Amino acid sequence: MTQEEYLEALRSGAKMNFNDLIKLINENYNYTPASFINGDLQNTATENQGSAKLFCFGVIHQLTKLEVLHCFGEHYQGVLNDPEGDSHQNIRNFIIYGWEGLKFDSPVLVETSNPKYPLQADSKQNFGTTLIRSINQLYLILWGIMLKKIYFINMIIKHHFSLTSL
Repeated sequence: MTQEEYLEALRSGAKMNFNDLIKLINENYNYTPASFINGDLQNTATENQGSAKLFCFGVIHQLTKLEVLHCFGEHYQGVLNDPEGDSHQNIRNFIIYGWEGLKFDSPVLVETSNPKYPLQADSKQNFGTTLIRSINQLYLILWGIMLKKIYFINMIIKHHFSLTSL
């Protein structure tokens, strides 16, 4: 399954399997273990690395919180079936804290060939902040373009009226 096929299945509401995503990630990304914080849960670089891979995949592909949860597949379903339980703490914390609660010590995934998705976690970078910063940069670019157009239109109007008043 390609990344595009996986994302299409995810967004169409298909039932997802956690191991299918991990296999896809292993086939398409270079992986570097890293410790990370998920809300009030500290994960070392030797534990819960499947969750680390999944979260980074979610950032790279700009997945929503709900899409990320569905990527956990049967593990997310287990949490839904046992809401008062204590299994799968990374899923439970992500439900509570979302993207804002995730912080990684270093990048985890880098696409092996032809990187198409520029969003990757910087060292000690909050994923939510990374996404917000990208959106803000786009906003500033668009705002600058709009201001230039307004300035240009004003110049044309001033020039037009200065010619008609002669």
